[in-house]
Order: sequence, then structure tokens, then C-alpha cells
Amino acid sequence: MPMPEMTEATLDELLAEPIVRLMMARDRVTEGEIRTLVHETCPLLFAFLVAA
Repeated sequence: MPMPEMTEATLDELLAEPIVRLMMARDRVTEGEIRTLVHETCPLLFAFLVAA
């Protein structure tokens, strides 16, 4: 039985997940802070997640 193909989620898709929103609210982290963190720590990853 073949494995289903995995696709990569975009940053927008990840941030739209309810569980992610709950954790962000719990930790008092904004979407902008997440985007800045991803961009500053790994520009190539940021470009991939935004472009996907």
C-alpha cells in the first residue's frame, strides 16, 4: 500500500490552524512576532514557507 504524498504547509496555513492560534494566545505571541522570528532565524525557510 503506497504512502500518501506529503505536502508542505505554508506559513499562512500554519498560522491559520486553530491549535496554533490557541498556543499563540496562551503564550501572548502575535502573528507578526512569529513571522519576524522565522524571517530572522532562517531567511531561506521564510522564503520557502511564504512562496509555497
